Amino acid sequence: SGGGGLAPAEIPFVDFGERGGGDESSDEDEEAREEERLRRAREAQAELRALSGLALVASSGKLAVLDSLLHRLKANGSRVLLFSSFTQTLDLLEDFLRWRAFGPHLRMDGSTNRIQRELDMREFNAPGSPHFAYLISTRAGGVGINLATADAVVLFEPDWNPQIDLQATDRAHRLGQTRPVRVFRFVTKASVEEKILLRARQKQALGQAVNRDNEPARDDPEAQAGAEEKVAKSELFEMLQSASRALAAEDEGESALQRGAGFSDGEVRAILGRALADAKLPPLEDGGPDLPSYELPDPPSPSPAPPK
Repeated sequence: SGGGGLAPAEIPFVDFGERGGGDESSDEDEEAREEERLRRAREAQAELRALSGLALVASSGKLAVLDSLLHRLKANGSRVLLFSSFTQTLDLLEDFLRWRAFGPHLRMDGSTNRIQRELDMREFNAPGSPHFAYLISTRAGGVGINLATADAVVLFEPDWNPQIDLQATDRAHRLGQTRPVRVFRFVTKASVEEKILLRARQKQALGQAVNRDNEPARDDPEAQAGAEEKVAKSELFEMLQSASRALAAEDEGESALQRGAGFSDGEVRAILGRALADAKLPPLEDGGPDLPSYELPDPPSPSPAPPK
């Protein structure tokens, strides 16, 4: 698998604020604060959707690295399964794929009916299929999904449940796969995603330990459910607030979108170079046309005021 740390510049900064004073705050107050946080997060997402082209890619470390990675995978003759847990993120990725003109792509989410899903899978797996990428909601790609003609899997963000991510990668590990499957997991540095990934790995290790010690539990859904810890609301809040504090503490804490500058080509090249090495893909060539540029031009200087 490939990966690398990313600067915390995925969406405009959303401050989750300070937690209330415990018993002094009513359920109604907490619900109101939660609604306000969700509203501000939706506004940030809408602001990102309003961007297009290079401004969209340069506003997000993940998109910048994904852009370069897809260029390399396409040149390598690979085909990609691109997973996200959120339909709004799939919308953004569709906008991005259309702008970059990577070629035809398909999409599967909760709104895709069974018949359309079967037709799309046949089209993607057909010999000589022109489809380079298949966008899939991790929750929709369940039982009966065979996409063995793809040899690269991109997980755009980690899921709370490690089994969901494992099931996603299994879509390409099917009967008929003839190439090594490479998995690229995108995790944003100093964000809640790091904590989600850590907790998912802890849950996975716990589940494996329980199954080793108690073989009958493997076939007992209730025993498996009891072995997994549930995410408490307070734990989720602490994760969000911890990530919020980490962002605020950064010297360059504001996002690329807010400061109006793109990521440097050197930063993207360093992250992608590590991922390619981990995935045993050819390294980037110094000075070669491997990467697009993500450095936005400086904004034009304001015109001088006309003489009075």
